[in-house]
Amino acid sequence: MQSQDSVVELLPALPSLLASGSVKGICARGGFVLDMRWSGGVLQRVDVLSRAGGTGVFKYGDKVITVKTGKGRRYRFDGQLKAIL
Repeated sequence: MQSQDSVVELLPALPSLLASGSVKGICARGGFVLDMRWSGGVLQRVDVLSRAGGTGVFKYGDKVITVKTGKGRRYRFDGQLKAIL
């Protein structure tokens, strides 16, 4: 994960040795905490906790989404950055 210029980029440079795995509790700019899971080098799911509320911009590959979040709320997205209810 990389966050700069208010964009949180997911799995920008995943090493081939870590083709499958997960990570929990990664802190990103804007007060976001991320849990991610990937398989075969492809993002499967990302859970986002917004600690501060506000707008989050998330990028994976060529997909970019902008999400208005509420303080303390959780959001879940699939590998295509589509919201999972």
